[in-house]
Amino acid sequence: MTGLSHDLAPGTLLGRYEILAPIADGGMARVWAARLTGSRGFKKTVAIKTQSPLVSDDVRFEAMFLDEARIASRIRHGNVVTILDLGEERELLYLVMEYVDGEPLQVLRRAAAPRGGMPLHLSLKIVADIARGLHAAHELSAEDGTPIGLVHRDVSPQNVLVSYSGAVKVTDFGIAKAAGRVSQTTDRTLKGKPAYMAPEQLDGAQVDRRADVFALGIVLYQLTCGVHPFRGENDLATVKNILSQRPVQRPRDVSPAVDARLEEVILTAIERDPARRFQSAAALEQALDALSRRPAKDEELGALMETLLGDKGRERRQQLEQAMVEADVRARLSPPRSSATPVSTNVPPLSASVPGDRTSQLPSAPGSDIGTQVGYASHAPEPHPRRPLAAFAVFGLALLLGAGVGAWALTQRSTPNAPTAPSGARAPEAPPKVVVAPLPAESAPAPPSDSEARAPHVVAVAPHRAAVPVAPAPAPSPSASVAPPPVSAEHAKPKPPPSRPPVPVMEPGF
Repeated sequence: MTGLSHDLAPGTLLGRYEILAPIADGGMARVWAARLTGSRGFKKTVAIKTQSPLVSDDVRFEAMFLDEARIASRIRHGNVVTILDLGEERELLYLVMEYVDGEPLQVLRRAAAPRGGMPLHLSLKIVADIARGLHAAHELSAEDGTPIGLVHRDVSPQNVLVSYSGAVKVTDFGIAKAAGRVSQTTDRTLKGKPAYMAPEQLDGAQVDRRADVFALGIVLYQLTCGVHPFRGENDLATVKNILSQRPVQRPRDVSPAVDARLEEVILTAIERDPARRFQSAAALEQALDALSRRPAKDEELGALMETLLGDKGRERRQQLEQAMVEADVRARLSPPRSSATPVSTNVPPLSASVPGDRTSQLPSAPGSDIGTQVGYASHAPEPHPRRPLAAFAVFGLALLLGAGVGAWALTQRSTPNAPTAPSGARAPEAPPKVVVAPLPAESAPAPPSDSEARAPHVVAVAPHRAAVPVAPAPAPSPSASVAPPPVSAEHAKPKPPPSRPPVPVMEPGF
């Protein structure tokens, strides 16, 4: 396993997700607030669960992590935290979940204790909502419709989230029991919190959904009575009390708010014998609903959350908003990120100057070496000069035209005569001229067109008796003159011209 689990910090990219701020740090996992950024300004805040560095090299915990993702992602219920995605970066597994703006039930219960404990009708609502979520998990089936026998095995106030809007959600199916799990307990290793385990779970026997009912019964006792029904001086003493046959203290003796009907429901839920308990979480939920004269609403629970923990919630939201501002700054200093491998460039990257941000590569496909975001300096290619190219093009065109005219003149000479020197015309100052063999008088070229006027002109002189060479104008630079290909004396003799007046020499048209 790489060191990525040790290096996670705000600004780190895990696939499509950017870490914003830490939420919780446990023994086996850490939870982060993160953000998914999509097309056209889409943004979504999520929670990301990663393996703790303490267990990141343990293949057993990796198997448990994969099991949680595979199993819990199939549970679709409003009272269960939704699993959205599973990813891996540099061998670090991460689980993407819905972000719940709230607190663990344990935090709410402790905050309510100095004020006389939790209101009874809200306590019943919370437990009923938990029971609904657990029943949905217990009923989960395989693709062929076969029940997989899912058992949470870690129901406790720490694994229940209560949002500031009053929603109740079960979370953390990391040690859930189900058919087809990759990780299986082959010895008597206990998984879960012993203070909330059913006797059969503590004995290492086979467990079913009724073990979760027992744990939820303890939560119900705590919320309504303010104490743990099997509480001992320490965890070991608590476990002994659960395994013993000593009766628990009756709820009505602990809290005057509990009536006989509610007491019966509580004691049935925490029966040590599974056969005498509620046989399902749904049965417990129905018994609680029957006790409620007026079911509590989410808004009432949300109001209690604001009263007891509003400052804590506002502080976290402010921290999250600040983290988003910093993420926006990083985004403005960087190009849009993608999972493709970045193209190499010779220009040094422009790194974001945000505290804590580090320069690395952009993320590529899942499983590749990816770290934190970077910025790249955008630059346009330098414009290529056009005028020199145009001048060379004109010069090349002149060469082609001159060579073509000379070749045509040679093919027209049939009677050899005394050799004549090549004739040429005075060239413009800037481009060099081209000197070729003279043309006969009847072959004198027409005045130059616009396109030909830009190139050196080649003309022929028709003499009375013989062609008279025209001396070329001096070239502006020795390197600018281009010598024509050699012409043999045999082909250089023009045939006798007819008797007609000489044609004047034509100057270039510019």
